[in-house]
Order: sequence, then structure tokens, then C-alpha cells
Amino acid sequence: MRFAALALSLHCSRYLRLLPPVYNCVKMSSISRPAKLSFLDFDAVGVDLDHTLCKYKLDNTFSLIYNSLAEVVVSRKGYSKELLEPFHKDRDFCTKGLVFDAKKGNFLKLSREGDILRASHGTTPLSQDEVCRIYGSQARWEHFDFLKDTLKQTGGT
Repeated sequence: MRFAALALSLHCSRYLRLLPPVYNCVKMSSISRPAKLSFLDFDAVGVDLDHTLCKYKLDNTFSLIYNSLAEVVVSRKGYSKELLEPFHKDRDFCTKGLVFDAKKGNFLKLSREGDILRASHGTTPLSQDEVCRIYGSQARWEHFDFLKDTLKQTGGT
């Protein structure tokens, strides 16, 4: 399997570095920058989003990832051209701390303490009044403690 790992520079969101192909997850020590990057040359593309390699400008990172992959799946795989529309509309759905409340059909962005920071029903944002009406005046997701305990037991964060 050919694998490319992408990392954005700390200082310039337009500068892209490509780590050499990694075969069977064997690390390579040198960094090269090919003249042209083609996702078609790789079986998988990994993006380091835990800030191990560098600190990201997340808005730029998400846009770069989305736009690059959308272009490939539309032009090479025949997916709908609607995917080429700007990424900002659904950007809030690609974030840490987002859970789906299946009973109520809402996406919830939670704080580390379980407080609901924002919510939406599908892609329709809910007002603070709606959140309080649905989840109570504390605007806290009732299953958060269970989720937090489960993640601790499994080694998640």
C-alpha cells in the first residue's frame, strides 16, 4: 500500500509538504517535495490532525483536505459536482467533541464538561432557547458522563 502523509507548514497555509511514500507504515526520515501531487498515486492519504508534526490553522486545513478530496471524487469517480461547493457550510460537522443525539436527532458540540456549546437538528442550527427547551436550563447532555467514563475505560479522550 502506498501512503502519503500531509502536513501544513506553521507559517503559510498554502505551503504543502509531502512526506515520501510510506510502505506498510514504515517511517521514512527524509522529506521531499515533488513538483506535482496526485492523490491517484496513493492507496491512502493520512493527515496528521493531532498536532504531532506541527500546529495547524484548522480552517485552512479542513478546506484543503475537503477541496482536494472533493476534486478527486468528482473528476475521477463521478460524484456530484455539488461536492465542489465551498466547504464552510458543513465545516462545523468536522470537529472534536461533536456527538449525535439519536433520540432527538440533534448534533451537539460539547465542552469538556458536557455543556452544549451549540446544536443543530440536521444542518439547521438550534437557538439557545431551543437548546434549553430540549435539554434543560443547564444545556447539558444527559449522557455525557456515561460517554466520558466509557472513553476513559477504552483509552480514548
